[in-house]
Amino acid sequence: MGTISNLTINDGTSALTLIPKKSGEVSMWVAQTANVPLRAQRNVKLVTPEQKAGALQKVRLRVEMPILETVSGTSSAGYTAPPKVAHVPACDCTFIFSERATEAERTALYCLVQSTLSQYLLGTATVNTSTTQIGEAIYKGIAPY
Repeated sequence: MGTISNLTINDGTSALTLIPKKSGEVSMWVAQTANVPLRAQRNVKLVTPEQKAGALQKVRLRVEMPILETVSGTSSAGYTAPPKVAHVPACDCTFIFSERATEAERTALYCLVQSTLSQYLLGTATVNTSTTQIGEAIYKGIAPY
């Protein structure tokens, strides 16, 4: 098993470095954005549980982007309450393989998923919000017909 290291990903506006916080069957990386509480940091979780012989192998990837409430107003003493997490947009992707799946087959599936996400959702350089059925479903909540 390789060592766990930082992840550098792009959030659509800039590069974001996530620091490893946990490794093993459940690995986790967390951003360290200044002035943002830990519970509100963007994070990535990779779950690779040990599988029983003959069972399907599942590899789960979850990306979370917590959104903080907008804080407004202060008390008469000048106290401003810390912001709380308002909601957490997330993506949960599970790869499922039989124990017979070869590395080439796993790689091919990964490439299909990567291609779908990058070309049909994001376009070549900017977020494409209106020209694809998948993009419209995710960005606008519009089902394809």
